[in-house]
Amino acid sequence: MSDEDKWCNAKVMPNSNVLGKKLGKAFGPLRKAFAKLSIEEVADLKAKSLLGAVNIGGQALEPSDLVFMLQPKFDAETYEGLASADGRFMILIDITKDESIILEACSREMTNRVQKLRKSTGLQVADKVTAYVSDNGGDGSVFKALQMFKDGVRKQIGLPLYPASFRPKHGTQIGVDTFKYGKGEVSVELVVPGPTMCPDEALMASCKGDKSLVEKVNAFVSTMGLETLGSLDTLTATVDKEEVTLKKGEHYFMSVEEMVAVHHKGSGWD
Repeated sequence: MSDEDKWCNAKVMPNSNVLGKKLGKAFGPLRKAFAKLSIEEVADLKAKSLLGAVNIGGQALEPSDLVFMLQPKFDAETYEGLASADGRFMILIDITKDESIILEACSREMTNRVQKLRKSTGLQVADKVTAYVSDNGGDGSVFKALQMFKDGVRKQIGLPLYPASFRPKHGTQIGVDTFKYGKGEVSVELVVPGPTMCPDEALMASCKGDKSLVEKVNAFVSTMGLETLGSLDTLTATVDKEEVTLKKGEHYFMSVEEMVAVHHKGSGWD
């Protein structure tokens, strides 16, 4: 092992197989003398034994009379160690969990949750749905994990996956799973794909800054089928006695993926 002094302390014991027969009753006092040796004295003894005989407890001992072993002196929260049966060798493993490992574990947990929810709702692999995730009270690590491992997660679940803030307000829910994770309460939801509106702030100009009208326009568009909306480049409708004009690819979209590509470009979700 390199840097042995950094990671281990040396321990020495008398070779009982040899000295027990050789010294007889004198072996007992010798063992006590060995037990009293300090870490510094053991290190000094080890160095001297490389040159020849040493004296311990009044006994002249050959290097073959000594059995040196290694004892760990590392932080148990950071490392795990395993010594060989004779104590001459030790393997250390750094068990520190860096952020990428923690986030990867989180992404796997979210993947499993989506898969189990899809199974419990009776969905088939060919069924088209979109998965949304929310994390109430969390520290943001769930979304960070899903962004970092986005491609792998989507490949595993075979579905589009986004934060719940992108979810169409009037989308039809198929199933939801809510559970504690970390510091927050996470919800995984499966929703039927459908018309997707732009974020409310992008719709405010067309609705003359009226938040109530924005809500009603969202509700109105949700009642229209994809085929109908897809055939219209511009949609003009009277909602609550107000005429509102919307543009495809700016205000309304055929899927959440299209909306994200326009209004959340560079967010890590596109």
